[in-house]
Amino acid sequence: MEKRAYNRIPVSIKIRYLEWRIGFFKNQYTGTIKNITEKGMFISTNYDVPLDSIIEVCIPVKKKVFGISIKKKIFCITANLISVVWGGELSKDSNVGIGIKLSNPPKEYLEFVGSLKSESL
Repeated sequence: MEKRAYNRIPVSIKIRYLEWRIGFFKNQYTGTIKNITEKGMFISTNYDVPLDSIIEVCIPVKKKVFGISIKKKIFCITANLISVVWGGELSKDSNVGIGIKLSNPPKEYLEFVGSLKSESL
């Protein structure tokens, strides 16, 4: 059995992602992050994204103060940090999905994943 370097955290986070082609914006799509780690995520989507795609992922984050969600902000992971490493259907009755690998995750992303870990304990 293959042991993963990072444990997947099951989530359901609605996001948007942008597809770029040779320096210009091509399309904007929506999807749902189904699992996430410090180095990547799986996004369920209705759109087939080719493996050579250049994408930017934008994640909404709720900030909590004294345990109450009060603010929502969006941070984006820039295209130069992302590789699409998997694309297709998980099964006949599932949505299309894409596997994302992050080469050098930004601090804000790592803090976000850390907060999801502590919530799932």
